[in-house]
Amino acid sequence: MAETMVSVQIDAAAAARVDEFGMRKELEQMLAYAHQMRGLRGIEVTLEDDPATVGHGPEVVIWVCRDVPPEGPRADRVDQELTEWRIQTFPPNVCFHIGMVPVYGGPNER
Repeated sequence: MAETMVSVQIDAAAAARVDEFGMRKELEQMLAYAHQMRGLRGIEVTLEDDPATVGHGPEVVIWVCRDVPPEGPRADRVDQELTEWRIQTFPPNVCFHIGMVPVYGGPNER
């Protein structure tokens, strides 16, 4: 089976934040995991500032853009599986600073 190339866009501010925390290796590992997801259309890495989370600054978010699975969104367990994988793979500090969010659609459609 041929490997499909997908767009990976990393915002400069997000890359700087990852480097600030020394988490480049963890980011690369998360991107590699995202590349294995079914129906992947693209990946965007951005820096998001949530005013509800006071005191820790902006968070790096990996937006995993993908197709709606054939069985429909109600049967889609990717969000739960992704959360479980991150918790089992990384220490809390990494999960605190780098989030992964699966979304339906292509890059720039979210």
